[in-house]
Amino acid sequence: MFNAIAMNQEDIERIEHTLFFEQPNMRQRMIRFTALILFASIIATCGLLSDSVASIIGAMIIAPLMTPLMGIVVAIVIGSGDRAIRCLVIAVIGIVLAIATGWLIAWLMPYGWDPLASAQVLSRTEPKLLDLVVALASGGAGAYALSRPDVADALPGVAIAISLVPPLNTVGILLAGGEYHLAKGAMLLFVTNFTAILLAGAVTFVITGLAAGAKHDGPELRTSLIGILLLALLVSVPLMANSNHLWTDTRREQRARGVVSSWLDETGWELVEVDVDGSSVNLVLAGSGDVPDTSDVVPKLRDIMGEDMSLTARVVDMRKINLVGSPAAETTSP
Repeated sequence: MFNAIAMNQEDIERIEHTLFFEQPNMRQRMIRFTALILFASIIATCGLLSDSVASIIGAMIIAPLMTPLMGIVVAIVIGSGDRAIRCLVIAVIGIVLAIATGWLIAWLMPYGWDPLASAQVLSRTEPKLLDLVVALASGGAGAYALSRPDVADALPGVAIAISLVPPLNTVGILLAGGEYHLAKGAMLLFVTNFTAILLAGAVTFVITGLAAGAKHDGPELRTSLIGILLLALLVSVPLMANSNHLWTDTRREQRARGVVSSWLDETGWELVEVDVDGSSVNLVLAGSGDVPDTSDVVPKLRDIMGEDMSLTARVVDMRKINLVGSPAAETTSP
């Protein structure tokens, strides 16, 4: 079926030894896997809650979840059903531990904490088609690096590019905070990355000759690849919906910004921020005195947003307050 050059047996055994948890080292590898998942989850969860990008990147590098996921891919490509199931069970253990760790740490947070205060949490709740593209490229790069030992040093970069543990920790954080709808979005991001690893990894391993080397390149492999492709197409449906929502909001925001800026041009007021979410427009305006008359701008915004538009504005006083040393030295200038 495939015309790839067959991978030699030595490379196949190296890949199998790297990815499969088998005797006599099964117990030691499971302990190491569990420990690294817990450490990575603690680091990532704290990074998510504190909005620390550096901590999250560090967690991505040490997280071992890529190993059983790539193990599933290799098992499918070489036609080893038992190994695929074993790797899936190990992956599920890691997934549960990551979600549980995120939930527990978030649950221990002081009363009144807001999971939505972190931009790193919010950024993982609405995946889009571009996330699938990045994940596909990363999954292919990971499979290629495993196929070619001379480029194995690229694997840490792949681990950073294809985020696995932080989305799961985000699920736990949002569940602890009662944000169930957003938690589903974070889980969708993980499923997107997982599906991309299956698809891009399988195709890459076939091209690099793993299937031919294992003498598993017939109809059964073709059926498996078609099944993975159908799964990827299914996952892309909500991603497309999220992307369309983002693109629509972006276009509306650009048009609304132009309308509001023109409205304020000769008033002495300034537009600080425009945020569009669906049919809602939120403005931040800076100025002093009465807000300029809105009779002209509201119809123009409604033409952009639709008849069900809701418009809110927050006013920032333009007066400058200088504090010099002590309250007694406070001066206010209009």
